[in-house]
This record gives sequence, structure tokens and C-alpha cells, in this order.
Amino acid sequence: MACFEFILLLAVGAAGAASLYQELPGQRMSLTAEQADLSNEHDLQDRGTVRKTRLSLSLSEVCETFGATLAEVEDSAENEFLKEVARSGGYQGLWLGGTDMFNEGHFVWAGSRRLIRNGAGFTDWKLGEPNDHERNEDCLHLYRPYGYRWNDAPCTWHQNFACEIK
Repeated sequence: MACFEFILLLAVGAAGAASLYQELPGQRMSLTAEQADLSNEHDLQDRGTVRKTRLSLSLSEVCETFGATLAEVEDSAENEFLKEVARSGGYQGLWLGGTDMFNEGHFVWAGSRRLIRNGAGFTDWKLGEPNDHERNEDCLHLYRPYGYRWNDAPCTWHQNFACEIK
């Protein structure tokens, strides 16, 4: 089994509660929070959080808080690992670090700025994707209706996301 860098997963928790926990070995950490709508107030409970804190952070900034970037998929093993995380969590989608907001139609990993394209490194786009549906899809996610294959979607969708530390 492949060993991945430190993965941070932001996910929906029971009743929207926020909590932080570590899973050892493998130095994996998961942070459970409301569905990545970090511009809204959160009713956070004690134990490492504060009550009614207004946060205004992008997903990238949240990852940076932990010294991480949004996840960049480098090979099929890492992709399958993230698919299994999404599948076992029952997530509708899982944001990764791919975007074409800098140059429409040319997806790059936001952290490294490496180009994402077929024939140059690993990709797992669903057939017909990315398609920039309604000229409004600039972010890459694993999407449950597509068997967690890659899809481009509006960056404003509220869903879980994965960060990694390299």
C-alpha cells in the first residue's frame, strides 16, 4: 500500500459539529467542520474551538492554516485512496486542488501550478469532463454521481475537501 503525505480532510460532522482528531499511524489528520462554508458563522463547541466565530477563509487558506495545500493527485494509488475516503464518508463530492480559474480550459494544481492534462501525468476525468457547464465550472472535485471520477464544478458548491502536506 502506498504511503501518502499528511492528508487533512475537512468533512461534515454529526449535527454540523466541528472537531479535530488525529489518526495514527501514517500521520493522517482529519478535521470535521460544517460543509466548507467558512464565510458563515459556526456554532463551535469547547474543546479546541470557539463559539460563534466568523471565519472568512478560502479552502486554500484553511489548508495553509495547517501548513498544507489542497490535495494534488499524483497517481492512481493516491486517487483511489481519496475516492475511498469520499466513498466511505458518503460524500457527494470532495474538492481537490485543481482549477482553471487562472486560464479557462487549462486546469492546474493550485498549490504547485502544475498543468493537469491527459498524457502528462495522472488524470481521472469522467468522459466529457471538464466541460465548463454554463461557463461556471472552475474547480476540480471527486463527484459521487460519476463514481468519484473527476469533474469540474462551480467553486461555490459547499462540500468536503482534502488538504495535504508534502
